[in-house]
Amino acid sequence: MIRAPLKIFSTCLLNACCRRPKTTILTAVVLFLLYLLFSHVGQIAEDHVETVEEWEARMEAERLLRLKKHVSFYVRHRQLKPLPQSWTQKELCPACFGLEMCEAVEKNEILIDIPDEQTEAARKGVYFGTWKDIPIAVKRLSSELYANEFRYFDQFICKNLTGSDDCDVSSAIVNKASFVQKKEAFDQAFLLQAWKISYSKGGPLSLPYSLCLTESLVDEFSQLYGNAEDIGPSNLTSVQRAILFTSMVVQPESLILKFMTDKQFHRISPRIHGACGRLVVVEHGGILLEHYLNQSFAERAEYALQLLGLVNMLWHTDPTWFALYKEFEFENIAVSYEKEIYLIDYEELILIQNSDMDESIEDHETFTKDRTCNEDCFQELWRNFSSGQQMSYSSRKRQCHSLHAVSSAYMYSRLCRNVLSDLGEHRRAADKGGKKYRGLLHSIPSTEEKSDVESYINSALKECVYETSNGARDTAVNNLSDILFTFMKHLA
Repeated sequence: MIRAPLKIFSTCLLNACCRRPKTTILTAVVLFLLYLLFSHVGQIAEDHVETVEEWEARMEAERLLRLKKHVSFYVRHRQLKPLPQSWTQKELCPACFGLEMCEAVEKNEILIDIPDEQTEAARKGVYFGTWKDIPIAVKRLSSELYANEFRYFDQFICKNLTGSDDCDVSSAIVNKASFVQKKEAFDQAFLLQAWKISYSKGGPLSLPYSLCLTESLVDEFSQLYGNAEDIGPSNLTSVQRAILFTSMVVQPESLILKFMTDKQFHRISPRIHGACGRLVVVEHGGILLEHYLNQSFAERAEYALQLLGLVNMLWHTDPTWFALYKEFEFENIAVSYEKEIYLIDYEELILIQNSDMDESIEDHETFTKDRTCNEDCFQELWRNFSSGQQMSYSSRKRQCHSLHAVSSAYMYSRLCRNVLSDLGEHRRAADKGGKKYRGLLHSIPSTEEKSDVESYINSALKECVYETSNGARDTAVNNLSDILFTFMKHLA
């Protein structure tokens, strides 16, 4: 049975070679060329060097897969419902934050948990859910939390154009005669006072990001809404100008998140998916840090190390821009499924342009790089900004230089006092009448070296909160990081 197929094969091979030699040669050549071709393609694939863009795209795809896989970690509620379209108030656009997510809203792709009883998050206009199986947080910025701010803004738009407090704001804001469509709307001098539109009683600190606003920052913002190659608000369409102006003047969180994502700060902040009307959709940052206060000391020490490193990232992530996070609080910090720390509230972020800080400026009164700066120093700095009085260019630059000089000191001090330390004096200072938390570094586990380690950690935390000599806070932060890292290795 085996000999018959072999005989047939040998007969065919003999006929091909002896009776049709040209065909045989041609077939062999074609097969050889195909072999070379596929070998070359395979070699190219092996030799290909992945570009930065390809690597980032691959990492992003893998990250999204992990998010989808672990969506139950972020969204644990029983039943999710389509986001009510009435929440968007998109009929008021472009007096809004954008339209990128409106199609998803209309298709009922955004599903959220609407609790029967109002939660703390819901009171802030925040709802959790999914979009295409990706865990998200919906921030309803037009909720009662910002109802007055939007009302004042709408009145400003209408009165500026018609003289009346009431009008069709969606058409008024894109009217050629509207103030928003004029060059002055995006001048630095006007924007530094723009808090008066929606926050007349709150003062400049109502819009912290704008305290040290520069023309370069306005240009950076405009590129987020228009063509990246066209710099400046003058190159935006009337609709783009309206959305940018609304974001800068009323509630800048969506704008800040766009900026943070664009500048690679997304390693410490959730990415923004987009906006629909007066709400925004961002990635779910994770579970609030407060829920990890009962975890092992080793795990809490890891989060403390990440938080200390996060301050350094705010300073060094982008060569042009320094980000100052004004309030480190438990409710502003979350932990992702992969145990990574994220800051989730960006209303208190201040952006400072490094190149605008002239080192020749010296403040002989209070703030210099050569002096310690503690609570009185910090409070005086904020008072100078919050006065509401219009500053001259040189005065504002001096104040921003002072803020830049002490910014890392301020962030470390607030982080150590409000989040890390469990010392009574620091917990009392951090208490603002709301929830009372233990410090993240509480209950150091018992070991033979416990007393020494506890003493070293608390000593470093005290110096971090209140610096006793120039440079002592930075030394304390480095010592604290070293102690925690060493102690974690000991516990492993």
